[in-house]
Amino acid sequence: MTAIEALLTYLAFTDKLDRSVNVYQVAIEPHVRNLIAFLNSVGADIHLNVDHSIVVKPSKISIQQKEFKIISDYIEAGTYFAIGAGADDSELTIKGCDVDDLSAIYSVASRI
Repeated sequence: MTAIEALLTYLAFTDKLDRSVNVYQVAIEPHVRNLIAFLNSVGADIHLNVDHSIVVKPSKISIQQKEFKIISDYIEAGTYFAIGAGADDSELTIKGCDVDDLSAIYSVASRI
């Protein structure tokens, strides 16, 4: 778990929060955005801004029997993508991964 994920989870579940908390220069990788979506789905009030800041407002978490989709591991998928790109005359199918999460590796793939 990254530091921002730990901080967001703490802020979402603490009952000691009586005002909004602004966190600046936040990494907004897909797994962080997915955690924010999950926390908001169970009652948190977290807003991710385009300037890589996050605002966490006081709220009450209420986790009940609820379904939520956890994203695939884009680093693992990228590793398989790189292996496939390096193999001669091979075909590789990676399922269950959002291709937008792999955009950083596309530029490297042509050089591999």
